[in-house]
Amino acid sequence: MKSLTYKFPFLYHYMLKIMHGKNLKKRYNFIADQIEENDFVLDLGCGTGLLADYLKGKRYKGMDINNDFIKFAESKGHNVVNSDIFEFDKYPSSVDVVVLVDMLHHITPKEVELMERLAEMDVKKIIVSEPVSTIQKKSFFYGVAKLIYRIIDDDGYNEMKIRLERFQESKAGIEDMLRDSIKRRYDLTSKTFGSDLIMVIRLN
Repeated sequence: MKSLTYKFPFLYHYMLKIMHGKNLKKRYNFIADQIEENDFVLDLGCGTGLLADYLKGKRYKGMDINNDFIKFAESKGHNVVNSDIFEFDKYPSSVDVVVLVDMLHHITPKEVELMERLAEMDVKKIIVSEPVSTIQKKSFFYGVAKLIYRIIDDDGYNEMKIRLERFQESKAGIEDMLRDSIKRRYDLTSKTFGSDLIMVIRLN
């Protein structure tokens, strides 16, 4: 069943602020700083268009399957479309930077397929932001965090049981996934804000 956070955009924003605190703005500012003035940005799983709020008029298109979120993003004037991110034929013909914020763990186990396709595109950068584990997996607090995650982060589209098996992947685990899926040469830099790992992949 879809969590209430994915039915009501304002509730979604409120939960993000609780979960990320000051790091929410820090991560979006960091991502925005990686994007050059004339870059065209494709935001996959754009949600309510939060990234677009930080891009200050740069060329942008967002895609998301959640129509409530898309309507909210449109109300802010953002260029977004209600579409599955695996509908590759709906991608813009020319893209400089692809951004995925809190997206890969929503589509497991298809994240490798997506990253393989993105790496085949003629893009300069892929920017990925994912939550990473900061709690020992055998601890009581990890179990509590996993329960809360199940309650508030069920998007209603992707299999929650499978996602829970990959709950809060380690940094090494995410980097291994990238190596398995990106077959061309790339440079990787990363930065952490709290439990958010941001990886900037520069394709060669």
